[in-house]
Amino acid sequence: MRNWAELPHDLIATIAKRVKVSEDFIAFGAVCTSWRIAAIKENFDDALNSPQVPLLMLPDKGDDYREFYSLSKEKVSRVFLSEAQGLLGIFPSKGWLCTLSYTGEMNLLHPFSRTSIQLPSLNDLLTLSGDEWSWHGIDQAILSASPSDTSDYALVVGNFDYDILSFWRPGDFNWTKINFLDESPCTMACCKGQLYVLSCDANVWVFDIDKPIVEPRFHFQLLNADVNSLINKYGY
Repeated sequence: MRNWAELPHDLIATIAKRVKVSEDFIAFGAVCTSWRIAAIKENFDDALNSPQVPLLMLPDKGDDYREFYSLSKEKVSRVFLSEAQGLLGIFPSKGWLCTLSYTGEMNLLHPFSRTSIQLPSLNDLLTLSGDEWSWHGIDQAILSASPSDTSDYALVVGNFDYDILSFWRPGDFNWTKINFLDESPCTMACCKGQLYVLSCDANVWVFDIDKPIVEPRFHFQLLNADVNSLINKYGY
């Protein structure tokens, strides 16, 4: 039987383009060095852009690999991902990871294509608050859309202890602070170009983050029964 590593590169790339599931892409890149070289975004666009069952990233074990648990196949796969080691924080969104290092460097990282997008640093975020944030700096980071699909997206980050929300769009040199009035945010989500923020007062505020000027508008107030239902269902 021929050594898999000796297959022509064009043939390996053709095989890669037929992979449709993230777990299979992980296994593909783990065969050998030549197969890992072919496991690039250009050879895996169809799979990256198709609906996928979420993978759960397991805790860091201190080496150059990260483990992902497949909900569909009920198994763990190891991925060489040295960029995701020794970090202060990792925040998943839309299949990407917002990474925060101890030096304050921030990036968007795709765990399978290994594509990295540099972000303004945590130090730039700190200057928006006029005070120091809590030790980790960020409680939540979410994308409005996947950078794999479009360049028209925004990354929103929040520190809920200090009531600060900020966003970044491709081409921006710094973070832009979002005016959240006098309420305290407790969680947020993006949908169709709009940012929905739930405050600790059970008010839902909407921000059009696709527009040049981001201003809040009141959406509705959750009743106590609604809040209790969310707490019971999601454990907020």
